[in-house]
Amino acid sequence: METINISLYNFNELCEDSQKVAIKNQIEFNSENIYLDFLIDEFKEIAENHGFINPVFQYSLNNCQSDGLSFSFDYFDSEKLRELIKKFTNKNTNWFLDSIQNSIFSIKGKGNIGRYCYSLHEQIELFADFGNYRSWNFYTNISQLQDKILSRIQNNYMNLCNDFEKTAYNEIEYQTSKEFVKETLINGPQFLKNGLIPNF
Repeated sequence: METINISLYNFNELCEDSQKVAIKNQIEFNSENIYLDFLIDEFKEIAENHGFINPVFQYSLNNCQSDGLSFSFDYFDSEKLRELIKKFTNKNTNWFLDSIQNSIFSIKGKGNIGRYCYSLHEQIELFADFGNYRSWNFYTNISQLQDKILSRIQNNYMNLCNDFEKTAYNEIEYQTSKEFVKETLINGPQFLKNGLIPNF
């Protein structure tokens, strides 16, 4: 049996050239193993605060033209919907607001639907209940109101998707930056003299 002694070094003990090797390899590793789970948790909370309940995120962030971030959601928050009805009608009586709100069967978000672009206005759909006679009796232009509500929700959705995408790309840039990688390596593994991590 032969015993081989190998010297291992902390990052700060490496020469400058070996540190460059360690940084380059770690950047390549980070690029292939980007960690965004914590961001998705933050995005979920923000989306729900805007009324999008139970969001599920889909994303592709490789700086390609078809990349982006979108999310589906089960329904739109009833209190947020009521606030939009108040805003667009300038009315506050409960019987009126109930009547208008009941004219909207559901508002759902389909998320990415396989098109060339990740987030689209058309991913949000409003399903109306035109059989609600009280709505027609007390607010005859209800179709236009529903269109305004849908448009506002769609625009809010698109703004959120764009903000989330920018935040995610900023995080990717940070995780693959020399500064972040160097901080990681200082408190990280030990290296061979040439800056490589031993494979054992």
